[in-house]
Amino acid sequence: MAMVSVYKWKPGVRCGLDPQLVGSTLEDIIRRHGSLTPEVVVDESRPQNAPLHSYFDWDDRSAAESWRREQAKYLIRHIIVETSDSSQPTCVRAFVSIRGEEESGAQSVLSRPVYVRTVDALADPDLRRQVLKCALNDLAAWQRRYQDLEELARIFDSASLVRQELQSLVA
Repeated sequence: MAMVSVYKWKPGVRCGLDPQLVGSTLEDIIRRHGSLTPEVVVDESRPQNAPLHSYFDWDDRSAAESWRREQAKYLIRHIIVETSDSSQPTCVRAFVSIRGEEESGAQSVLSRPVYVRTVDALADPDLRRQVLKCALNDLAAWQRRYQDLEELARIFDSASLVRQELQSLVA
């Protein structure tokens, strides 16, 4: 008997497409092409009647601008800074992502992510809490991704203890 796969989006993902349609379409691409690559997915989605066509931006001008934003994010996320405050120089990410604030009427609300200098974020208690919360979320996601690897069980145990200790700081 064949196994039935039920596809769902990861928590927080907003794609606009039915996950079952996406999963079965990607499975079909693997059956027809033998593997799955972003290039094949884009090529298979070009026809207007393709199941995933509506997900992609086919306007070359807006798609090009979107790509340039992705390139800018890549630069920001991958630049590091060497500090030599101690006898041993260390390298850290130069910028970290935090939630910026926007004025909305009489109150300030959190908005889209912005990047700030890591040294500034770590020096400000509220921003430091945001960075720490993000790090803990990343750690939890990493644990979920590799939870089936028993070779990492000791790391997971230690990480769970650290997360429990830090919960009160990020709340």
